[in-house]
Amino acid sequence: MVKEDVNKWAPEQKKEKKKTPSKRLPELPDKKPKKKSTKKKVTKKKPVKKKPIKKRISHKKVSKPKKTSKRLPELKHKKKSKTDYDIAMDFATKAYKEFQEVIKSIVLFGSAAKGERTEGDIDILMIVDDCSIQWDQELIAWYREELGKLIDKQEYTEKLHITTVTLSTYWEDVREGEPAAINIIRYGQTLIDYGGFFDPLKALLAKGRIRPSPEAIFTTLRRSPMHITRARFDIVNSIEHLYWSMVDASHAALMARHQTPPSPEHVPEMLEQIFVARKQLDQKYVKWYKEMYELAHDIIHGNIKNISGKDIDVLLARTIEFEKTMRQITSRLIHSEKIIRTETKKEEN
Repeated sequence: MVKEDVNKWAPEQKKEKKKTPSKRLPELPDKKPKKKSTKKKVTKKKPVKKKPIKKRISHKKVSKPKKTSKRLPELKHKKKSKTDYDIAMDFATKAYKEFQEVIKSIVLFGSAAKGERTEGDIDILMIVDDCSIQWDQELIAWYREELGKLIDKQEYTEKLHITTVTLSTYWEDVREGEPAAINIIRYGQTLIDYGGFFDPLKALLAKGRIRPSPEAIFTTLRRSPMHITRARFDIVNSIEHLYWSMVDASHAALMARHQTPPSPEHVPEMLEQIFVARKQLDQKYVKWYKEMYELAHDIIHGNIKNISGKDIDVLLARTIEFEKTMRQITSRLIHSEKIIRTETKKEEN
């Protein structure tokens, strides 16, 4: 038998070569050294998805932001103040609507009619018809009541000064040439003239057709001395005020001394005992009081009807000094005293 070589049909096995470690050559440095880059490395951040913000609805009112820009102030239109004529015309119109045919004429007179700028009253004359209308007590009471209500409703109640006169009375004054009636016609301004009564009078006066009668002249002349008498009477009556000034000052000082205030005729005795005896008051003040007491009672009983201006000046100066002295005495006596005020507390429920 022929022996076959087994290795012949077997695949050739490569002979493994032993790997010898390769020797690495040392790296040669570059001739030109590399420059370090100064640029920073930018690292890209991943985009973060933002969550949607949910707006909360609030019912509170959001105040608007204040603007810093300054605005010019808005001009306010001032209301025109009513003149005296406007106030008078407003009242006259309302009065005529209320009383109608009862009113004959309504006239503005005095300083307001003359156009003088004063802070006085607005004088209005109301002429009522007593020729075709019969006035009884009931009608008079109704007129006064309604007129009072109408005046109270006005905005300028304090300034209005209303004078009512009947047609017949005013005509008599005009016919006789009464100065007050003539001046109202001369300077008055017609507000209401039902039937045309007042305006024709102005025309007649301008033509010289209205002249004073002898009776009016005599009446006017007779009033003149009456005013002088009243002036003298007022001067004499001023003594009464000076007298009571001394009485009250004396009473206050005596009360400060814990004395019961006496009647005026006994005041001099008390002043001498309490103050003059203790050298707190001069004797002349007691004398002045006695003289003032006697003078005041003489005037009351009609024994003295006239006093000169010099006497008034002397008595006034004495009263002022007397009051000042008694005030000083009273102030010294009650200086250390305290005034106690009582207050009631409210009970708590």
